[in-house]
Amino acid sequence: MEKERTPSPKLIGFLAVQTTGDDGGFVGSAMVTDQNGYPLEFRVLTPVKPTALQRVLFGDGLNRHVSADMCGKTLIQGIQRKPNVFLVDREELLGLGGLTTSVLYLRRAGEQVDVKMGSTAMGGEGRLENISRGFQPVVWRGSFGENTNKQEVLTFLMQCFQDFDLIEVFKR
Repeated sequence: MEKERTPSPKLIGFLAVQTTGDDGGFVGSAMVTDQNGYPLEFRVLTPVKPTALQRVLFGDGLNRHVSADMCGKTLIQGIQRKPNVFLVDREELLGLGGLTTSVLYLRRAGEQVDVKMGSTAMGGEGRLENISRGFQPVVWRGSFGENTNKQEVLTFLMQCFQDFDLIEVFKR
């Protein structure tokens, strides 16, 4: 008799990269929560400071290189509990979609951001609203993995957004 498989829990990953101040370094952190926003795993990197050579080589692309390639990839690969979606606080981190199923950049509705991506089967933009708890609306831009059901991910996020403020996690 075969054991009945229990479905894996739905998890959300939050990935943030911040500058360290005057020294030009970056600190990355990742947290995985359950669908209620309860933290299950947390990772942080020691400050990453680009070298003079990296500054010359990457020029205007330095922030993207450090944020995504040096901080983001390291954090995503180190996470033990693999979330269904990663929410990020920087648009430069959207390129991490190849490492995980889906990556969405969140911001409050009304914040000015240049539109660089239209809606496609593998990406797009949209808005999440919370009526029951009164959280301010959230606008997302993202990319979805090949084997990801876009509508399933968005429905899951909408359910989570009814219980906790998805943006608040980045302010912890």
